[in-house]
Amino acid sequence: MIHFIAADYGPSKALEMVAEEIRRASVRTLLNLMGVEGAPVAPETSMLVSGMAFTATGATKEITAINQAISQGIPVALYADTFDCAGREWFEGVREKINILFTPTKGESKKAENLFPHSNIIATGNPLWEASVFPNTRRAEIRTQLEIPEGTKLLFSPLRKETELNERCGLQSGSDYLRRSDLLYRRIPFWYAGKGHPAGSRRRGKFGLGCGDRSHLPESTHDRHPDREGHG
Repeated sequence: MIHFIAADYGPSKALEMVAEEIRRASVRTLLNLMGVEGAPVAPETSMLVSGMAFTATGATKEITAINQAISQGIPVALYADTFDCAGREWFEGVREKINILFTPTKGESKKAENLFPHSNIIATGNPLWEASVFPNTRRAEIRTQLEIPEGTKLLFSPLRKETELNERCGLQSGSDYLRRSDLLYRRIPFWYAGKGHPAGSRRRGKFGLGCGDRSHLPESTHDRHPDREGHG
């Protein structure tokens, strides 16, 4: 049995997708995602796969599970789902005992070598990125659901998780620019779909992975997605 644990929305959704694929191969899984309280790491667990939370507080349950697995001799894999994630300092105490580190790109794997000297580091990509690159929902359908008329330009501006910072530095400055340009505009905010924002989670889940037309792009993004310093 493979036990998956993650606190944040992004790695939780990605690991949920991975677990679904693994179950198709008749491998049992246990999911403790989105920071929800779950069962302790059981002795029959063959591997623990943990996300790496964005904050030290959020990582508490992940690190507890990691230490439980280590104490029982159960292999542990960390999933660093985005840029600079592997360097999060609250995981420093367990780095040397991690068996596998999964990263989104080869560049991130290289950066993590000194931090995880005893780990097998593998660039796997991120299934959420690939789901957004190859959407199931067509452009016209999304625009209809968002009530955006054909011929009207839609500008998607991804910011950060901090709502107040986004409002001040992103949405407000963008609105001010559009107002000065005498352009008609309408803001459609998609708040961070994490804990405490259930409406945002539903809205992002409905639209976030479905926008855009399918493009002729590679099957995997693990070595093609551009590295961005400081993205996290």
